[in-house]
Amino acid sequence: ENISDVYKDEYILIAPIFKGYGLINKVIEAMASGTLVIGDRTAFNGIDGFEDGIHGLIAKNEKEFIEKIEFALSHPTFCKGMRQKARQLIGNNFSWEKNIDMLFKSISWTKIMVNDKEIDFFLIGAQKCATSFLYYILKDHPQIIMPNKKNESGYLGGEIYNTKGREWFYSRYQSKSMHSKLILGDASVDYLYDPKSIEEIKNFSSNPKFIISLRNPIDRFVSGYYWFVRRKFIPNTNI
Repeated sequence: ENISDVYKDEYILIAPIFKGYGLINKVIEAMASGTLVIGDRTAFNGIDGFEDGIHGLIAKNEKEFIEKIEFALSHPTFCKGMRQKARQLIGNNFSWEKNIDMLFKSISWTKIMVNDKEIDFFLIGAQKCATSFLYYILKDHPQIIMPNKKNESGYLGGEIYNTKGREWFYSRYQSKSMHSKLILGDASVDYLYDPKSIEEIKNFSSNPKFIISLRNPIDRFVSGYYWFVRRKFIPNTNI
């Protein structure tokens, strides 16, 4: 099920967060899909340029939530304009182009032979934290070279690497040579857990960058639970 399709079918997302820090992903997804968000101030954390009444509606308590919901339902034309402005704001702030450009600015260009080139960055994170999604996005970018397949166990310092060695590690990349302005990346969640990987990374990169993808621990636990259920590793019980 595509979450964007769900949001597109809904007119309003109610987000009484009240406690928390950082970006609220569900709010960003809803705004990007053109859904009007009514939330407390915390719901819009980290969204630069957000203005109450222009990109969404802020409510401080239960009474204000009711008032803002009634307003939205009775003023569909006005709220349509807010939804459009909210979508534009999220597009400007969180586009892949903007974030990839930020990544490029932090990475220096190096060699042209893949097996001589340092690894510019490492994509790491916990299980069920969208590292696979990020891997495919980065792999599709014309200026980034990633391994042909995301091999969680093939990380630097791991058992497979220690058995097969450096030549095998570089053989996972499709090309044997590359343009000097392309950048090389690797991806595995196991980099986050294995302390031996840090020492091995030093042999492959003098100035490594890290993209770390994390998630609310409870959300990650629930997602991980259903991942195991879908693969019939554990029974489906009421959690």
